[in-house]
Amino acid sequence: EAIPQQLPPSDLSDVEREPLVQYLRELIGEMLTINPPFRPSVQHVATRAQWLAKMSSMIGSPIEGRYRPERVLSLGGMGAVLLAVDERVSTNEVAAKVAIKVPYPESDKARIGQEITAIIHAGQKSNDIVEIVDRGTLPEIGPYIVMRFLEGETLKTRMQKRGMLDVQEALLIVERLAVALCTIHRQGIFHRDVKPENVMIVADPAMPNGERYKLLDFGIARVASVEPTRGKRVTSVGMRMGTHGYIAPEQNIDASTATSKADVFSLGAMLYEMVSGHLPALPRLRWHGSPALLRLLARMMDDSPENRPDMNAVYERLHQIRTRRTLLKRIGLVIAIVGVGAVALLIIATRETNAPDST
Repeated sequence: EAIPQQLPPSDLSDVEREPLVQYLRELIGEMLTINPPFRPSVQHVATRAQWLAKMSSMIGSPIEGRYRPERVLSLGGMGAVLLAVDERVSTNEVAAKVAIKVPYPESDKARIGQEITAIIHAGQKSNDIVEIVDRGTLPEIGPYIVMRFLEGETLKTRMQKRGMLDVQEALLIVERLAVALCTIHRQGIFHRDVKPENVMIVADPAMPNGERYKLLDFGIARVASVEPTRGKRVTSVGMRMGTHGYIAPEQNIDASTATSKADVFSLGAMLYEMVSGHLPALPRLRWHGSPALLRLLARMMDDSPENRPDMNAVYERLHQIRTRRTLLKRIGLVIAIVGVGAVALLIIATRETNAPDST
């Protein structure tokens, strides 16, 4: 009975209500699952319903007198993300927009601190990582993280609109993500949830193709330098974390053992989905594309982490494949142009030969 009583207020617009309604559908789906061990407890349902009501009541009410939430952007596995305006910034409407992540009430406080640490460390070294601008704690809500709002679309949205992506475009996107992942791996950070939903595509005139690909959501990232914390691991032994379809086999069994090679697997699964239109059905990869790329994908998604290349090697091979394809495409274009020119000259010569002699 808690859910109907805690529904968002009816004065919210459809755009504002949709993430909340979608989450309620998912929560009710969990409650109605056939397998009893997977059903949430009554306390969990009541706590989440009350938390949703608090999220909706935050819309329009400034947080600590500075950040005014406008709507809920998303509700994911670790919490909610609100679109807000920083009322201390008045020079630029876009610059004033921020995204505020509010974890669920039962979220592990140590994990939230770990996410902040991971993003700050990674963001200092790469422009391809979401940027934290502030953080704090709210009464009855708990800790929150303020991030720079990114205007654009997720890779998931682009894939849904287009289906399969052009191979060259897919290679460029994944190549740039490999650079970002190389950066965080050097900092001892393992993302552990690389997937299309966690990649934001934003306009950037400084980039060769006018786009930048930002890696989001470090909610389940592992920071080697801060684990174990006070004798207790944030990720428990035997805990499963990640997203089905992209998660590495070893991470599926025990997330506490996942290393950078888990990110290699997830990146490979994502690239395969981008070029084939579907997630891989291991051990066979059913895509009739570039043999070189197929071989790389097979290595990236090997069952054994030891047999996978590291992210630096992945980047180098992706770059080689992409530049080679670009070169072959240009050579083909030149050959086509030369061929058209030769045919045109032949036609002109034939016409001149067959022209009547005026003398």
